[in-house]
Amino acid sequence: MWTDRKWLVYVLDQLLLNAIKYRSKTPMLTFSVVTEPGVVHLTVHDNGCGIKEEEIPRIFNKGFTGSNGRKETYKSTGMGLYFSKRILDRLGHPIVVQSEVSKSTDMTISFYQLSDYANLTKVSH
Repeated sequence: MWTDRKWLVYVLDQLLLNAIKYRSKTPMLTFSVVTEPGVVHLTVHDNGCGIKEEEIPRIFNKGFTGSNGRKETYKSTGMGLYFSKRILDRLGHPIVVQSEVSKSTDMTISFYQLSDYANLTKVSH
């Protein structure tokens, strides 16, 4: 699977910062990888405050902080996920969000194996 290492690090950093910022009193953060033919799905799962269902379609909008981000506790700008989504779109990596208020949030990035990536440098581990 191919990607741009620098920009992927930025995106993962944003997802981790959000998971930490919106953590529960007993925080838990897990990563999982599911491999299917031609695609790898990376999921970042947290057990934080979650995102309201009606707000999920807007979390990647420029400046959108949602009802959680407007609280004095979090002081969100609404730019981290906005930039992350733009980067992922340009890299060709879709992101899917599933969340349940007061329980958890899953952010899943998909990495497709495309023949167009054949001349790019593979991400090193």
